[in-house]
Amino acid sequence: MTFGVDDARATLDEAVKLHQSGRIADAAAAYRRVLESSPRDPNALHLLGVTAMQAGRLDEAAKLIAQAIEVQPNVGSFHLNLAMVMRQRHRVDDAIAEAEKAIALDPKTAAAGYHVAALAFAEDKQYDDAIFCLQRALGADADFVQGHMDLGNMLDARGRNAEGDAARDAAIAAALRLVEREPNSAQHHLMLGHALDLRGRADEATAAFRAASRLAPADPSVFHAFGVSLQRRGQRDEATMCFRVALRSNPDFLPARIGLSSLLDEQGNPLAAAEGFRATINAAGGLPDAHAGLAGALIALGEVDQAIESLRTAARLSPGAAQLESDLLVAVHCSPRYSPQEIFDAHRAWREHHAAEIERTAPPAASLPNVRDPDRPLVIGIVSSNFRRSPTGRMLQAVLEHVDRTQFFCVCYSNTYLADDLTDHLKKQAGGWRHAPYGPDGRVVTKVREDRVDILIDTDGHTYGNRLLALAHRLAPVQMTHFGYADTTGLTTIDYRVTDAHADPVGATQQWSSERLLRLSRVDCVYRPEGNPPGVSEMPAGTTLPITFGCVAPTRRVSSAAIALWARVLEAVPRSRLFIATAHRDIDYEVKRLTRHGIDPARLRVVSRHDWPQPLNLFTNIDVALDTLPFAGRATTCDALWMGVPVITLAGQTPARRRGVGLLTQVGLEDLVTSNDDEYVRVAATLADDRARLAELRKTLRESALHSPLCDYAGYVRELQSLWRQAWREFCTTASG
Repeated sequence: MTFGVDDARATLDEAVKLHQSGRIADAAAAYRRVLESSPRDPNALHLLGVTAMQAGRLDEAAKLIAQAIEVQPNVGSFHLNLAMVMRQRHRVDDAIAEAEKAIALDPKTAAAGYHVAALAFAEDKQYDDAIFCLQRALGADADFVQGHMDLGNMLDARGRNAEGDAARDAAIAAALRLVEREPNSAQHHLMLGHALDLRGRADEATAAFRAASRLAPADPSVFHAFGVSLQRRGQRDEATMCFRVALRSNPDFLPARIGLSSLLDEQGNPLAAAEGFRATINAAGGLPDAHAGLAGALIALGEVDQAIESLRTAARLSPGAAQLESDLLVAVHCSPRYSPQEIFDAHRAWREHHAAEIERTAPPAASLPNVRDPDRPLVIGIVSSNFRRSPTGRMLQAVLEHVDRTQFFCVCYSNTYLADDLTDHLKKQAGGWRHAPYGPDGRVVTKVREDRVDILIDTDGHTYGNRLLALAHRLAPVQMTHFGYADTTGLTTIDYRVTDAHADPVGATQQWSSERLLRLSRVDCVYRPEGNPPGVSEMPAGTTLPITFGCVAPTRRVSSAAIALWARVLEAVPRSRLFIATAHRDIDYEVKRLTRHGIDPARLRVVSRHDWPQPLNLFTNIDVALDTLPFAGRATTCDALWMGVPVITLAGQTPARRRGVGLLTQVGLEDLVTSNDDEYVRVAATLADDRARLAELRKTLRESALHSPLCDYAGYVRELQSLWRQAWREFCTTASG
């Protein structure tokens, strides 16, 4: 049977309909059928290339669209889509060249063409050129909503925040005009929802998304967009429903697959999430979000080394994404495979990839206009995504409640998207509050400079939501990193890292820090238990039952090396048991992982933290807590001590590996700090054999913690203030000299 011209045309028409309905895989198969009979059909080549682009197969997409252009070189849309592919391949010059060709060939592509060029310029951090192109795009189409929104972001990146807000307001106005003109267009309501969401008008955005979903109940892109908005606001059940509706309409709609998988991970089901991400990668291996999502699920399952490889793939596919490479830095701390020097080199590489050019153009500290008076009251800026219920948030609570307001005026730059009751409390305690959740760093840059901050403190390091690229601009004469990240940032514009002599012994770790170290004389931590803590329980072992060792740390920190060491502890203590609380719900998977690394399943009990509304009650099951390695615990160690449970830690070479040292020293448990595996096992066996001591510690550890520096909030803040003043005086002396 022959496949004639009319058949090919009919098949192409059907393929386009499938494509327009979002059935990408079916459309691609139909385009291939056309090419079987007409190998040089330019439309089939071009549109098959578009499906490859949408699936993340960018090299294939570029090849197919280039073949279409070879056959029919004067079609503007061909060059426009090739420009989009080139931008996603991070070939900035090629993307701009193809966009220019599209505009020259077809003036109707001007808005989209200038938009692609703008995004390419922005990826290369050429924001002025990006702004120019967006203005040209909007000149071609004043109702180009996405163009207005992106212009707002670019203006923010240049520190022109008022103009950025005006551009976002213009996006809302343009969307409203489109809706008024075509009230039954789901896409117009969808764009209105996006524009309102970007301005923080959540309720109005929800109404717009709902209108779009009513008008296009079978359009997966509408429900996906609605789901993303709900997920960002923490409404996970509703977001899950939206993603599932999108996938019912089109099971191959990859963005909804990624969204649903990420929600499964957030809800404590990383095994199902990993399966979802792997399926997406099998369908479209070039999507960095899928590889990053898989990494997150693997980290939640404790498979950190596999996660690191996925993060490397994601970073390679999206080399301009600083947060992806930051996520990689966080992950390597949880793997025993990396030396302190390798970890430091990775931080310096992050700086070279993402911050070096910003730092090279940053003003010198001495050129900033702050008055150089060593004894005057100072403006302290705190940049954080953790102004909420978290270990870092509770430490910041101590600072804001006890700071000397006659000497230090604290301004908080909140990158906290999901606020809670602690956020509200911290707002009231702060001298100033600037809300700058996510989005461009330019908003933070402008706000800090307007406030004439003297000392700017980063609390996030490389953890998610950080603003390190803002600090690379040198916003204050003195810049520090403190509280939330137990390592260097790699930046040369951050002058100090606040720590203590237990985490960073003098002469031992400075070579792995790009910042100078400011050491507190006490442990660099204060502890405040979450909520209403329960009372201390009796020892589970009592006087005759087997000893139960345990760990309730996040699963990502339970490395294979830690499990193997715990297996040795169980072997050294006959009849002893191990209690593990996972951070996810996949109990069977965790049992298999633990037994795979040497734990006898008959001596193991695994529970999910999700089933324990009061996490401190987990410690009622534990006689002796075993710290994780190589990344030691901080909040979980404090929780254990509060509940009367002693902790055995293994001190490594870096601050992340030494976090337990100072905590145990503060409550008189220095003998539980070990320096090698053999000592760890010996100390655990000795302590397990001393039931009288365990019983005494059960009764007294909470009181010891309460009267130790761990709970001396005012004393901690006084010493911290002395370090701030010391750093400021040094700046004044150096700048004057």
